[in-house]
Amino acid sequence: MPSPAPPADFSARESLLRRTRLGGRRKRAKLERDRQERAAGPEQRLRVVDSELCLSLLQDWAWGFISAARLSSRAVQAWRDEQALLARFGHAGELGSRSLRTFAQLGTFGKFTRKAHGDLLEILGEPTAPKPTTVDLPVKVVKLARSPVRRLPQQLILPRVHLDCWYKQNQLKDVLGPTGSPETFWAAVQKTGDPRLFDHPMLQRPGWQERGVPYAIHGDAVPVTAVGKSGSRSCDVVSIQSLLSVGSSIDVKHVVFATFLDNVAKPAANDADTMGEAWKIITWSLWFAYLGIWPTCDWDGQPWGDDRVSEKAVAGTWLAQGYFIVPWLLKGDLDYFAKNLHLRNYNANKPCDFCGCDKSKLFEWWPSNFTARAAWKRNLFDKAQWQALYPEGGGRRTPVTNQIERLHTPQYQTRVDEIRDWFGQPCDGFGARACVRARVCVER
Repeated sequence: MPSPAPPADFSARESLLRRTRLGGRRKRAKLERDRQERAAGPEQRLRVVDSELCLSLLQDWAWGFISAARLSSRAVQAWRDEQALLARFGHAGELGSRSLRTFAQLGTFGKFTRKAHGDLLEILGEPTAPKPTTVDLPVKVVKLARSPVRRLPQQLILPRVHLDCWYKQNQLKDVLGPTGSPETFWAAVQKTGDPRLFDHPMLQRPGWQERGVPYAIHGDAVPVTAVGKSGSRSCDVVSIQSLLSVGSSIDVKHVVFATFLDNVAKPAANDADTMGEAWKIITWSLWFAYLGIWPTCDWDGQPWGDDRVSEKAVAGTWLAQGYFIVPWLLKGDLDYFAKNLHLRNYNANKPCDFCGCDKSKLFEWWPSNFTARAAWKRNLFDKAQWQALYPEGGGRRTPVTNQIERLHTPQYQTRVDEIRDWFGQPCDGFGARACVRARVCVER
């Protein structure tokens, strides 16, 4: 038996029922906004945060100061106050902050606090931070009595990855500073006659003043657990920052590697070197970030294998359209320079790596002599004297200079013909060392 024909107004009635199921005009508009926000990228999602309170709560949560449940609780309280204020003046609740309501809805308005963290991650999406590189490093396991050193996966956010990330996200303005170019910085360096710029291989590169971004490498150990109490543990952190950046340390510094001092394996006691292997990878990344190209080999100097398809595809290509990192400062306190980088000890008779001050000589040579007749002021080390302090293949070595020697192997000298026009000549030992040498003179 054939089914009866639908009434003439069937399509209109079905459309009305569909609209009824989706709600009214405002509900449909809200659903459309939510759909667009879910489809938007992380950068666009941040733009919908229209409340300073929400931005403050989000920053506190991101830095670990508050939990997602606490963020939701504060957002619920602020949203209720906002709704009450709007109702008092006879305005609709929809006029309130959308981002405040979104944060208040985490965990169903605070009823299910365990879901707040997952809901917040879903709203924010994937972070835009640089991706870490996971490598196996020797780590001392404190709880193990026998064979305490094991190779465990550790993560490093390498300098070249930082530069590539900011370039792809069109955020080089955070690296180049307010002027948007390193030209002003290098002009000031040339005007003051900074000795680090003398005979620097960067000077042979066309456009180095517009493309060379000066960076500082900062190493230090800081207490992070039980601070000020017995059993406090310190974390050894290596970070980098652009010298052109403006802002607080939290905003301009970026972590490269961090590990607890208790877990650092030292070669003298454990026949393993945690920081030595970490610096090997860091200097490898700095070298190619200085060349401005993607690495043509791994940190062991071996060409990329067939299992590293993505690395082989970009090997030797420009990193950030000509921008390159120039390690200009090595920052840290005197304790870090002496114990971690194995530079001259500040308690020694000859404490300075850049002048001939000597506490065993007459007062004119003492580092505490600030008079105009101080002899150390007229005896600053030149290129040859500085090289003699850390000779190639012998003498006192540092984790940095140990790894710099590896940068002159044939594997690292690939594409020399293509970059010869930039350097004028292949980098010698001092040229590469000048890129990462420390400015460790005691401020006098």
